[in-house]
Amino acid sequence: MTKIRVRKIETECFSCNCKQGIYRPISDFGYEKSLYQCSKCSKLILRDLEKEDYKKIDFAKVVSEKKCPECESPLNSFLIEYPRNFVCDKCKAIEHFDVDKNNLSTDSVESIIEVYDLYAEKTKDGSDK
Repeated sequence: MTKIRVRKIETECFSCNCKQGIYRPISDFGYEKSLYQCSKCSKLILRDLEKEDYKKIDFAKVVSEKKCPECESPLNSFLIEYPRNFVCDKCKAIEHFDVDKNNLSTDSVESIIEVYDLYAEKTKDGSDK
């Protein structure tokens, strides 16, 4: 698991009308980090573009080989681009969030969350490095 700084804004699920928190990573210097979500269990997964570039990692190949760390579902079948698409915590519907229309710099709260790093290497004891 990796901790990242994010901004959170409240939106509404159009299927069940509940309030839903949406997170966007706060960029440091360099490459922007992006989030994806397992559409089966809602686990947030970090895609680090800087690691991809410097280590010459093929995102599509990694996704085709990995499973969700939470529910073990194949990521190539259940990975969705977040927050453009998100799974409602309450009704589990896949909803759409207009990132361009909803500016997260206003009415947003900064916080730190834990996400699964798609490119984390496993240590001998099985934990992420």
